Amino acid sequence: MLFLKKNRDHFLKLYSSLCSHQWTEVATNQHQEAIVRSLLAARDAFLEIRRHMREMGIAAGVPVRPPL
Repeated sequence: MLFLKKNRDHFLKLYSSLCSHQWTEVATNQHQEAIVRSLLAARDAFLEIRRHMREMGIAAGVPVRPPL
């Protein structure tokens, strides 16, 4: 279990220091690749939600910050 915690902590530290477009470049095995795919899917979903929230704000005449 200690190995998994150390591995997870290393993975999180490494990926948190990179831009999302670099994540696939440093994945070294299929488990990391699967995690990267999940993280990128979550990122894409977040950006899509943010875009729709911005559109709603603009349609309602509410100033939206920060700009994209």
